[in-house]
Amino acid sequence: MGLLYMSSKIPAFGSAARWLRVHLFTAQFVNTTELQTKAVLALRRKMAITAAATPAASTSMISKHTDAWKERQAKKKQQLKNRRLSTEDGPSLVNLHRHANELLTQKIMHILQVITILSFGMVACSYPDNICALKNCQYDSCEIPECKGGYVKPNTTNCGCCPTCIKLLGRGDPCHQVEIPNNAECGASLTCSEKSGTCVPLSLGAPFPSRKPLGPKRPIPCLASNSTLWQGDYKCSPDGSYAPKQCNAKFCMCVTRHGEVLPYSQPHKMASNMECLCARVEHVMSHFSGQQHLMCDMFGMCYIMDKILSPNQTFRGFVAEKNHVMDLLKRTAQFGESNSVLIVGPRGSGKTTLVRTVLKELQELGTFEEHAILVQLDGRLHTDDRLAIKDITKQMKLEELVDDKIFMSFAENLAYLLQCLKSGHKGQSKSVIFILEEFDLFCGHHNQTLLYNLFDVAQSAQAPICVVGVTARLDVTELLEKRVKSRFSHRQVFLFPPADKKVGFKARLTLLEKLLLLPMTEPLEPVYVHCWNEHVLSIVADPEVRHVCKRLYDSDQSERTFRTFLAQIISKLDIDHMTLEASDFTSTFTAFFRDTMVDVLTGLSVLEICLVIAMKHQTEIYDGDPLNFEMVLQRYLKFVSQNSSAETVQRPVLLKAFEHLKSLEIITPIGKTNKEIQKEYRLHRFLVTSDQVNEAVKKFPGLPTDVSQWANCSFQ
Repeated sequence: MGLLYMSSKIPAFGSAARWLRVHLFTAQFVNTTELQTKAVLALRRKMAITAAATPAASTSMISKHTDAWKERQAKKKQQLKNRRLSTEDGPSLVNLHRHANELLTQKIMHILQVITILSFGMVACSYPDNICALKNCQYDSCEIPECKGGYVKPNTTNCGCCPTCIKLLGRGDPCHQVEIPNNAECGASLTCSEKSGTCVPLSLGAPFPSRKPLGPKRPIPCLASNSTLWQGDYKCSPDGSYAPKQCNAKFCMCVTRHGEVLPYSQPHKMASNMECLCARVEHVMSHFSGQQHLMCDMFGMCYIMDKILSPNQTFRGFVAEKNHVMDLLKRTAQFGESNSVLIVGPRGSGKTTLVRTVLKELQELGTFEEHAILVQLDGRLHTDDRLAIKDITKQMKLEELVDDKIFMSFAENLAYLLQCLKSGHKGQSKSVIFILEEFDLFCGHHNQTLLYNLFDVAQSAQAPICVVGVTARLDVTELLEKRVKSRFSHRQVFLFPPADKKVGFKARLTLLEKLLLLPMTEPLEPVYVHCWNEHVLSIVADPEVRHVCKRLYDSDQSERTFRTFLAQIISKLDIDHMTLEASDFTSTFTAFFRDTMVDVLTGLSVLEICLVIAMKHQTEIYDGDPLNFEMVLQRYLKFVSQNSSAETVQRPVLLKAFEHLKSLEIITPIGKTNKEIQKEYRLHRFLVTSDQVNEAVKKFPGLPTDVSQWANCSFQ
């Protein structure tokens, strides 16, 4: 019984030994061999069940020991039989009990020996696992597995010393029936569905990160040594979280702030260019599948779009012109001076933005609205004087005073409106500032009545007013009648793009960088802002992006067009396309800016395209200076003389082709047409860029090889 108590301490057979001890103890009191035998048989059945789960190495030992026990049992039975036969009166009950107890004791001793052997066998089977506790990975050499379409996960084989390749499953791939579940997992923004057993997109109702997506505000405890995730010491950030990049002697890995290993690894010698901060951001953004509005709000896309399309744009450049306009308006508002000025410049040069910026700065002074009234008219809306005077009355808030009035003329109506602004002394009269957008369209009104009365009031100082006209026509003063022109102050402010296109294009690249960069503001995650801004700087420096921007700048220098172009690029970003690429600029330019001029050039005759090529070379050599027919003719004849295959064309035919190019607005005359100058010597401006000519030459059907080579060669 003492041996049974010792055997109960063995974990594998403790319950069976305790059960046997109780039954044997009960059998001693009832003095029945049958009960003791049942107890032994029950223990044997329990041992058989347990032995089935033991390693095969111990099974042979058990079988060998069991055969020896059976042989000894047979000898004992034979001795007992011989003893019974030698007794004349038969065995006594006491002798039977004594022999039965001896037999039972031997069986129990044998069982305990078997239990001891099984226990040692189990310890021997678990011995290889104990080796990893004593293993030092520094003395092992691991080969870096080739991992195409997946990522290398460290410390997953050879007792956690060597890496393995983790395969990334795609959408619809089975994720429960993979051969090695530990070597495969669903890719980014996918999860394994228990219902279908395949990788599916994250549910739209799944929980998403908070406003700060890269972790909670509280510091995350970073354990300097964490062998469960990494063989070696972890590096901790100052805030107590895990550092983005963790390296050992062989590998460098990117980890989250919580220490979770991300699928970004490199050998130690190649890990200097790892951007683990950006890897963290991409890991977080992968959780926003189907939630573009969250991505827009939390990752700054809405901020960039608002900045691109914001009507409150800041005026840049033309400091002297801006100060001049501001001085005129300020003197009208503060001192009651009457002035008139025209702001002239090509479309998109910033004329309207200049006026809005000046008015905004004046309104911030606080006294502007008390001393002046702003009236804005647009030639595209106010197509006649009746509509114009009606809107003037509305903007001056004098509708109630004129409802019952009948005026004989426009001048009488305008004079009455201005008289209503006076209260007592002349100096107390409110000034009126008229902003006339598309000023050249007002010149087409009948008798130019509106312009005549406004300029007349400004010149005669009947009331303090300032007339500011905004137009894109350089010859706008030639459209004014003599009586209107005589009352105009002839004060003009010109806003022309830089004469040097390199300076203008450099300013355009600076604007591109400014519009795409994100500020370090509180609502945005600082790590994401850093990664986005670094990527933007690399995109701006990309040669392909610069080439697309240069083509757009040569075709249309308007900032409005450029902002619309950028807005279409930003609108393409989504959860599957989170960063800008050079291909985005190329594809958007192709779809956004279909060059109709190229279509016009491809429809010309071979002779006409030769003249266009001659104009291209002439413009490139003389840096955009004007040209005339004789200049183009000399350059064309030089090409014909150098190529024997080119046919000579008579001069009248060439002149006719030149006139046809003029009618297609490929060239345009400069200044007012002077009949005294022969048309062969009249100067023209070439309106087609070199890129447009080169693209038309590539698309031109059946163009001779000599002409194509002439178009692509250096200056002739």
